[in-house]
Amino acid sequence: MTPAVVNILLLSVPLAFGVLHGDEEYRNFAKGKFYVFCNGDSTLPSIDIVDPETLTVTKSIPVSGMTEWADAVYMERCDDKSTFVFANDRSDGVYVVDALAQRVNSRIPISDRPVHSYGMYTRQEFWTHADGDGYFDVISLQDTSKLSHEDIVAHISVPGHGKLLWDPDLGNTAYASNVGEAGVFQLDLETKAITRMWNFTDYSTGHPLHCPGTHGLAYSKVNKHVYATCTSGVGLIELDSVNFGIITRHDFATGGQAYESPDEKYIVTIDRGNNLVHIIRPNENGALSSQAFDSINATAVGSAGKSPDKVAFHTLADGTLRIFFSLVGPASESSGVGWFDTKDLDNGGVTNLNNIAGGGVSGNHRAINDGGGFIATPMTVPFSGIMIIDAESGTLKGRVPTNSNPQRIVWVPEEYTGLTCGKDGDDDNELTSGQIAGIVVGALVGSAVVVFILICVVKSYRSNSKKMDVPKHAQNLEEAKEEVKEGSMLEGASVTGV
Repeated sequence: MTPAVVNILLLSVPLAFGVLHGDEEYRNFAKGKFYVFCNGDSTLPSIDIVDPETLTVTKSIPVSGMTEWADAVYMERCDDKSTFVFANDRSDGVYVVDALAQRVNSRIPISDRPVHSYGMYTRQEFWTHADGDGYFDVISLQDTSKLSHEDIVAHISVPGHGKLLWDPDLGNTAYASNVGEAGVFQLDLETKAITRMWNFTDYSTGHPLHCPGTHGLAYSKVNKHVYATCTSGVGLIELDSVNFGIITRHDFATGGQAYESPDEKYIVTIDRGNNLVHIIRPNENGALSSQAFDSINATAVGSAGKSPDKVAFHTLADGTLRIFFSLVGPASESSGVGWFDTKDLDNGGVTNLNNIAGGGVSGNHRAINDGGGFIATPMTVPFSGIMIIDAESGTLKGRVPTNSNPQRIVWVPEEYTGLTCGKDGDDDNELTSGQIAGIVVGALVGSAVVVFILICVVKSYRSNSKKMDVPKHAQNLEEAKEEVKEGSMLEGASVTGV
């Protein structure tokens, strides 16, 4: 059997968070619990709350029998210190959970088949992608009883499974993928609309930039490049967000998932079809990233665990990283979690992952999450529950039985932390009356200068914009629609929503 591939992109200098779920900063908060989202079999679906210290379920919250869980994310509202967990129900809804009270506040109907979700703390907004309709829907934390924006288009003509790339470094710009169309879409987060796209429809099979559909996304603050995994296993395409150019397609870096590490040095992509790890080193803006290390086998020596699916990161006491991978094969106790330490890359290299056995899953996908110094992953074999791993020692702390068929896991602090508040103009960034008065006076004094500068800038822009040579693939939405009508955007959409 062909092993699965994990692709790791190593950056020589730090990069800011790339693809964010939005709750990464809370995972180092020591006190908290894992929320386990269980589909149930003969029982009602539920949210089981697990204490990793005592290895017990402290509370189980039953929900509608029609619920089928997908992504969930923890968020905090900065103005009144409320805490929430937003959880997608694939059948067309989002559950809003009061994390402090440990109760469901509401279930909000949304577009068809939501899978991936994002806690955009810089905007105090929860975003979710509905695969069936190809839309994003948004809930503002200022009113969690309803959608603030709905049916934000994330495709041209064929809706499909996709993800969202946002980052504080990108400001009001974000990027969206779609396995059903050959491109990456640029969105304006303020207007909630597609503004343009990297369009790959001209690149047919055999072309070095052929990318029939896109799935995983990552972003490097170092070179300001966007990385997108291509469907059909053709590789990872590297894009320049500054000049809106296509850099290259890394053919060896196959895989459908893309992640970024919290130490700002690594991008990780995963391909379950092979058992290798590939490492790429991004360089300066506009320059080709380069392969840096030999491939790593994702199966541990003497272990049966294989087929990595998702990633979790832990910062060790010495400041280096340990990267954990959920394993979906085999469906037995010999499966579990694989891992390696990044410091070993430069110290003789890494040839195989280590393995922590304890339980398997019967499906093709397996969540994994970190929090409070622990790693947690669902299991359905030999029983339904979760494995809890001591991240520092890399050993199994224990297994906790839960309701049947656990799907997703989220780390939830036991109290409001404020870790993401006061950032990028949040409510906590309040000015004193003296500061406000100073700003007003300064604005009045400088207003004439500002007006003069703006007039000069506008005149210069109008003159220079006529000379801009926009790349063929950097089309606006209307141009892209016209090209899609003529051709090949639908080829090879082989990734399913996970």
